[in-house]
Amino acid sequence: MVSDKQIQDVVNSFGKIRQIVERLDGQNARELRAITAQTFLPLQSINAQMKSKYAAGATPTKAEYDSLVDDVRNVQSMLAEVARLLRQ
Repeated sequence: MVSDKQIQDVVNSFGKIRQIVERLDGQNARELRAITAQTFLPLQSINAQMKSKYAAGATPTKAEYDSLVDDVRNVQSMLAEVARLLRQ
């Protein structure tokens, strides 16, 4: 049996449910729109392993630094693509 409190909780959540449905439906363009999984497809190409490794000594070598920069640039370009897709 459903309690009065459970019924009241459902009734109280109607406003939020309506907002979510409008956002997913695109009815209320002023609100944030739903983000689809497609938006995050660029992130699928992130490698499980980074090229860069921990520096062997107190300061990184040029090769260690360059591989770290490559990793950071790859992640930045993927995030930039996600940001571009979010702005569409």
